[in-house]
Amino acid sequence: CWFPAHALAEEKLVAFETTTAPLTVVAKRGTVDAASWLDVAARGSLNDVLTFLRRPLHEGGAPGEDDLMAVAWRMKDAEAFKQVTAELRGQFRFSRTLWGYAFQHRD
Repeated sequence: CWFPAHALAEEKLVAFETTTAPLTVVAKRGTVDAASWLDVAARGSLNDVLTFLRRPLHEGGAPGEDDLMAVAWRMKDAEAFKQVTAELRGQFRFSRTLWGYAFQHRD
């Protein structure tokens, strides 16, 4: 089990989660679920991310604007920023958060 969340205010406990959930520890990660945007965004290669962004509608389509946040951590890498924003630009899509990394990359 995992340790439930606790919230403090002025160094006093004000709230805490009372339920726990099982946590499974594995020796080796499984394969990336290519049908799951969250799994691809978190564990897939940059190429996997770009492939998912190009998904046609009959395969579920590309992730929505809110779901693009799942790849924000990748935008620290200049090449990932360049390729992901180029793909989105080609689709006439914009994410303020993702494009915000342009300042970091001086783009």
